[in-house]
Amino acid sequence: MITYRIATELGPVRVVTDGIYRPGPPIIWLHGWTLSPWGWVALMPSSMRTRRRWYALSLPGHLPEANDSLPPLLTTERLAQALAQALQDLCGETPVQVVGHSLGGFWGLCLAVHRPTCLERLVLVSSFARGRLSGALARVQRLAEHGVGRALFRLGYRWLTARPDAGAGCWSG
Repeated sequence: MITYRIATELGPVRVVTDGIYRPGPPIIWLHGWTLSPWGWVALMPSSMRTRRRWYALSLPGHLPEANDSLPPLLTTERLAQALAQALQDLCGETPVQVVGHSLGGFWGLCLAVHRPTCLERLVLVSSFARGRLSGALARVQRLAEHGVGRALFRLGYRWLTARPDAGAGCWSG
């Protein structure tokens, strides 16, 4: 696999690909919260991996490019602009097919609303369009907003993403 970074206004985006050009619209894989682009490499059907040009992208602010430089106000327009900027660097003006899981699906929806000409197709997997987190995730989000809670959240997040098997029990229903 080949990995490299693309700079966006929201911070760097890590790109994972096999680097082989194949005809047809590229497939862009966007991961969910606490995941990374390497998850898609393992889950991608071999028929897509070998027949289509593809790129798995990290979302700004997510590992391995996690940092504190995200602006305090993330609007859907800013999310769409950052993703469109990365897609422009990868694919030029060619419309892409986006597969987004969870938070990645939300980013794909932002792109569809604010930059529809970038998309040929959008596939959402367990995604959302709007709303607030509830339950345990809402408590974690509130904890992560301030001081020590933010530091604890970052440590836990790094632990989960460094060991994907550690969080397996958290996601089963």
